[in-house]
Amino acid sequence: MRTRTRAAFIGVASDLGAPMAGARLSPLHLAAAGLFARWPTERRLAMVTMIEASGAPQGRDIAALARLSDRLEQTVAAIMRDANTLPVIVSGDHSSAIGTWRGVARALRQCGAVDAAPGLLWLDAHMDAHTPQSSLSGALHGMPLAVLLGEGDARLLMQPAPLDPAHVVLVGVHSFESAEADRLARLGVRIHSRAEVRDRTLAVVLNEALLQVRASSAGWGLTLDMDVIDPDEAPGVNTPVPGGLSAAELIDALSSIAGGAGGQHPGAFSDEAARPGRLLAIELTEYNPERDKGERTARLVESLLRCLLIAPRGANV
Repeated sequence: MRTRTRAAFIGVASDLGAPMAGARLSPLHLAAAGLFARWPTERRLAMVTMIEASGAPQGRDIAALARLSDRLEQTVAAIMRDANTLPVIVSGDHSSAIGTWRGVARALRQCGAVDAAPGLLWLDAHMDAHTPQSSLSGALHGMPLAVLLGEGDARLLMQPAPLDPAHVVLVGVHSFESAEADRLARLGVRIHSRAEVRDRTLAVVLNEALLQVRASSAGWGLTLDMDVIDPDEAPGVNTPVPGGLSAAELIDALSSIAGGAGGQHPGAFSDEAARPGRLLAIELTEYNPERDKGERTARLVESLLRCLLIAPRGANV
């Protein structure tokens, strides 16, 4: 397997989609705390760019989100041209997913992939599958999955849609509205609820979900919303929901995925570009430092990134 030498961090300083202030500070706070400077030098992990949003914060400024999504799409696609680099997006607001996964799809199309729709594992307490017509709050961070599946405001859409619902799986959901559930059921998106995870264990559910997302010949990605973790352990999120996953079970389960997800990334445009199962990008989102307590959530962000990006000793990297 070809070795990756770098993960490129993209910080998205935006609260365009969040219902309260503070989300835009997420990557800025983590960078100031030295998170992106503490990686082993042999892995050459570094923050390479920071994208800051302009527009009305905590509002319904779809035009501003469209501009931000375009910039993030272009940045992700450009990074993926380097076969040795894995894009790692860190944001405070899950509306970043629109630009992230449009960028992945764009890169796949530019390299001539027959199937340019990556599989996507979506870890979240929420479904994020509203449109402006169905959302009661109007919060844009509750809409990215619908957009990526081809439904929502035209200014945010890519044609064809970046994701194929057959290879999208949600895990940990336990807070949603009927309009979202109806939409995802109609599209055929698989959902593993928090209750199912509790009954079957996270490790079992994740392994099953990965079989589905990795079935895409384009490769797969991971988007992790910090509110999937119980707020007693991760208080620094925009929309906490009691009863979430424990941090320990999440870290253990992610670390066990094929010896660490970072150890399975052969490069988006390497000589293995047609191999199913390759990891294309990682997104970690919804950390809000203004709502954190004693830096507990910040420390969890670092632990999660480490378990995803640094393979355990002896893993094939």
